[in-house]
Amino acid sequence: EQGDMTDSELCEAAGGDILTDTPELLNWIIQVTTAGEYSRVFVGNYVYMGGEAFVRAAVAMDLIITGLVQAGRTKGVEVAVGWLGSPATCHLIPEAAYKACEENKVL
Repeated sequence: EQGDMTDSELCEAAGGDILTDTPELLNWIIQVTTAGEYSRVFVGNYVYMGGEAFVRAAVAMDLIITGLVQAGRTKGVEVAVGWLGSPATCHLIPEAAYKACEENKVL
């Protein structure tokens, strides 16, 4: 809680660990984004960590985003979600789209 902290004190206390502070980060994001000031917010999932930590960080971000979307629905705030793609990320596409890519030499 910010309370009567100076800017310097606030900067010193800022930050969170996505792997260990997930519920606290979610609650803070919900508090900031659904307090009535915004009707639409955008949250981006740009987390990355090496090795098995990435799986845990991705799950934490999924929890945060899911919680924010649910809170937004409850409080009338539209939540948009974005993420960066990766060459290692697979996306299903309809067969017709695949065939169109082949025909247009996109693949």
